[in-house]
Amino acid sequence: NNYLYILTATQDSVISLLSLNHGVTLLRYREVWLPGFCVAHHIIFQMSQRMSVFLVAALSVTRTYTLLFPLKKIKPKGVLLFLTVLWVLMASFFVIPACLKVVLIRYHWNDGYCWAEPNPEKNISHTWNEIDTWMDFIGLGCPIFPVTLSCIISRP
Repeated sequence: NNYLYILTATQDSVISLLSLNHGVTLLRYREVWLPGFCVAHHIIFQMSQRMSVFLVAALSVTRTYTLLFPLKKIKPKGVLLFLTVLWVLMASFFVIPACLKVVLIRYHWNDGYCWAEPNPEKNISHTWNEIDTWMDFIGLGCPIFPVTLSCIISRP
């Protein structure tokens, strides 16, 4: 389980560094601090927040497994393979549309963030919004199920 704690701490550090960019932008009265970093910032931040949630879920699942089966050892390769596949799928979702210009990642002055929005020339607004909503549900909503189950099983 040490590798999960190390990954979680690293992930939290990445999110903190990315938040620094947003904080400095807001301190500069929403004048974007690193304009050339907008696309990379959006992609890394979106992936980081989802990976953070999945890492917490993985910690909960492995802890529950250890409580239920104390004599069985968890194979790190299986957990790391799952997280790697998840990371590749997320990277595909966030990187490929931006590279193909299906979505445009732009700085939004009101929010002080860089956001992806469908490219009006590609006429995929409805489809993109559906896919984006499902990715939010899967990436941010689904991990609550194993975490809740873990809490129920592991309570005294």
